[in-house]
Amino acid sequence: MRVYTRAGDKGETRLGDGRRVRKDHPRVVALGAVDELMAALAVARSASTVPWVAEALTDLLPQLSIVCAELALATRRRAELRIGEEQTRQLESLIDRAQEVLPPLSGFQALGETMAESTLHFARTVARRAERAVVHLADTEEVSGRLLAYLNRLSDLLYMLALVEGHEHLVREVKRRVVERMSSNARGGPGCLSPDFQLTLADARRWGEAARRKAGELGVAVVVAVVDAGGHLLLLERMEGALLVSIDLAVKKAYTAVALRTDTASLGANARPGSALYGIQHTDPRLVVFGGGIPLFAGERLVGGVGVSGGTVEQDVACAEAGIAALQTRSA
Repeated sequence: MRVYTRAGDKGETRLGDGRRVRKDHPRVVALGAVDELMAALAVARSASTVPWVAEALTDLLPQLSIVCAELALATRRRAELRIGEEQTRQLESLIDRAQEVLPPLSGFQALGETMAESTLHFARTVARRAERAVVHLADTEEVSGRLLAYLNRLSDLLYMLALVEGHEHLVREVKRRVVERMSSNARGGPGCLSPDFQLTLADARRWGEAARRKAGELGVAVVVAVVDAGGHLLLLERMEGALLVSIDLAVKKAYTAVALRTDTASLGANARPGSALYGIQHTDPRLVVFGGGIPLFAGERLVGGVGVSGGTVEQDVACAEAGIAALQTRSA
């Protein structure tokens, strides 16, 4: 079979129903847009770094072949190959899955920097153009309403998949930078005790008592949480009058200090827009990026962490450091 036939040299082509039309006929334009969309999806699939996203794109390609067939075939034969409500519901299920792994959306998200995210955004714009071409075709010829719904939902899905790729890249990049930056925090600092120190429940209580005493001096009511090196809660104490929300915040501060091996005040400075760790709080719902959490080291060994919440950032930090000072006195 020869690739070239010379039949289209005069600017005409043959549709699936046998008609010969100009290559700028609305139906041919719509077919071309969907064909281009298939190529864009193939590129996006090859660039994808998230397995389930790549799998979803693979499943979309044969569906778009059916879209092309439906656009090319005559009305009387189109029932043999048709995109219906089931395929549209599949797209909606994938959109729902994407929303489950993403942080809450707030307006249109800017285009990303990764190849995977960028190619999906490009495919989204091609999908919108294909949809417009089919809408234009429907002005003069019969087009299934289900086909229009499918194309509309498809562009929504590609947008969400682009966000998923961007989010997963952010998670990987932040984790990498955290490891690099926080490895230097495992030495010295205000939370460093003698190498042979072992954190006990009695130490946790001593920590909490010193932190509460400092809070009393500052005139604030705080919650103190102490965790072990694995982030497991050892002590949780709430001063009378401390806000209930401070309970959750104190625990999260202590967990963050241990999980990232850094004080949360420093983390907050590095998590501002444009900074190296921007967006880290979106990688784990247990992380917070404001001061009051401090890790505790015995030499270079992480032994625990504290989280204080209830006052200003400066007051919370002062209370946490007061507790560590009490432990340093005990371990000296």
